[in-house]
Amino acid sequence: MSAAQVAAAVIQSWHLIDDGLTPVLGGRGLVALYQRTLFLTAQDCNGLMGLPAALQELLA
Repeated sequence: MSAAQVAAAVIQSWHLIDDGLTPVLGGRGLVALYQRTLFLTAQDCNGLMGLPAALQELLA
């Protein structure tokens, strides 16, 4: 599987998650859930600790 195929599969997965959870949680609720997930996961995955500032601002 190429990098482009992996990226396309990840994007498709995110769209499915967004489509399924936004009606239940709302857009802000989905962002809050994503932020919390990153926070908890980053404790075990050091690579997530240094998210780019632009991404952090986008999620704020």
